Formats: sequence, structure tokens, C-alpha cells
Amino acid sequence: MESIVFKSMRADIKHIKEIKTILKRIKQEDVDENVFSQDKNAIDIIFEKTSSNDRSGILARLTIIDALYSTQMNRRYYGLDELAESLVLLSQQQKKPLGDLFINFAKNQDTSHFNFTKIEGGRSIPTNLFDEKYGIGKDGGDKGIAISLISKYAYFETRKQFPIYDSIACEIYPLLWTYCGFPKKEQPKLIVRIKGSQLINASETMRFYVNAINIFIDKLGGGISYDHLDRLLWFTGEIRRGNLSLVLSREQFDKCLDYSQKNHLFKETNVFSIQKVKDVDKLPFLEKGSLLQDFFRLAKELQ
Repeated sequence: MESIVFKSMRADIKHIKEIKTILKRIKQEDVDENVFSQDKNAIDIIFEKTSSNDRSGILARLTIIDALYSTQMNRRYYGLDELAESLVLLSQQQKKPLGDLFINFAKNQDTSHFNFTKIEGGRSIPTNLFDEKYGIGKDGGDKGIAISLISKYAYFETRKQFPIYDSIACEIYPLLWTYCGFPKKEQPKLIVRIKGSQLINASETMRFYVNAINIFIDKLGGGISYDHLDRLLWFTGEIRRGNLSLVLSREQFDKCLDYSQKNHLFKETNVFSIQKVKDVDKLPFLEKGSLLQDFFRLAKELQ
């Protein structure tokens, strides 16, 4: 298949078509030599061999997601254990499988799907899965919420029927909206407010984010899975950030290092800079006409 040619001039219909073409290619192809795909496959295997009906199974699932996605929950004391326990309590008290709760939320953004009651000091305390704080630091203080880890757990629990929330997605989503030429006044609001390590109104943040992703999919014409969109957001975001060891195979990465050093494509911190690339077609570590080449072009085009 011929690779996509991205023009610098603004052409809304053309850009929408380009995004949809990439998403179609993602559906048809799978770049399985990179760390991204290998990590997802490893997590899928763990989910196949464990159950969401018991705490130990959930803990095993959370542990591998935390390790491979680097969500840093393992740096908190008791964080993974407390989140696993909360997921068990949520399912028991809502009287529904976790997968059903996450899928229902993806459809209607009703945060009450995640309300449950925990027992603390002999008292019943109402809380919400996304708003609850998990784990403590060395000083015994709360370490905060786990919105990104929970969204990733939901993604795998539902077999990719729940959108992943993380900093990359929040960074690339508005850029794609602008690139497609959708009216700025119609862009759904995102809550991305940080206060120290605390994300304010986490359940509302997740509600706004899922709603925004659903609207973007509808704007593109529908029929797009969260999984394919996640791959688009992730690859584009990592390339823009210069984290190419996660995107390329080892052989491609070695070629990239050699080419980048010779052509001064590094920022001051020795991070690859897509903005310094004059012609993506001339990058020797990318196969011409490949899906990966399309990701690099798009990453360079997004402003």
C-alpha cells in the first residue's frame, strides 16, 4: 500500500481522510516488533490466565500493567493491594462484573457506576473508584489517585472497549482535533488540572475524557475502536516526545541512533526531535510505505 503524503497546507477533509486511512491500516496491520505491541501481548496473556473474580487475579493484572506501562503505583506502599481490593468491593457492591461496569461507563459516562463503600476504622465511607486515593508514601501520607492505571486496567478488562487515559492521550487528542479542522468551539472540554501529585475531580476528569473521545470518533464518522485510536495517539505521542526505543525494533533503533547523530536530530538532552527532520521519507530506519512511516509523518505535521 502506498504511504500517505501529508501536506503542510490546511485541508480539513483531506486531513480527516488521512487520519481515517491510518486507522484503517492499524486495523489491517499490526507492527509486532516494537515494545508497545509486545507489552500488550504480554498483558493479554496474564488476563487470559487470571480472573477478575478474585483479589489475587486482579492484583496480578494490576502488577503487570503497572510494570509495563510505568504508571509508578509500585512506588507507593500498599497502592496495588488497595486498588485490587477496591475493584473487588466495587464489583461485589454494584453486583456486576467489572467489565460490564467499564463498558457501561464508556457508553453513558455515568460516574455512579464506580461508587462503592469502604470500611475504615469501623466506619462505612462512600467513595468512587476514580476519586479514591491508593497507597501511601514513606511519610505515611496519601499518594493520590490512580486514574491512568485504572483506565488501562479497564482497557484490558473489557478487551479494548474502554479508552486509555494518560498524558500522551491528553496531549495528542486536541492536536488531532485541530488537525482535522473541527471547530474549536465544538471541541469537548477536558479537565487536566494538576495540584501537586493530585488530579482534581478524577471521576469527572474521566467522564469528560471519555465523552471527548466518543465525540471525536463520531466526528470521524464512527466505527472506530478505542484500541485503534489508542495506537494512533500512543505512537504519535511517543514519536513527538522522542521516545523511539518504545516505537522501533532494536535494529531500527540502532540505525536511528547512527542517522540522528550524523544529522544532528537530537535535542540538547539527546532526545530525538521529529521537528528537526526535513523529510520523513528519507529516514533510513523506516520502511517506505509502512504504517510506522505514516506515524512519523503525522507526528511531524501536528502543531
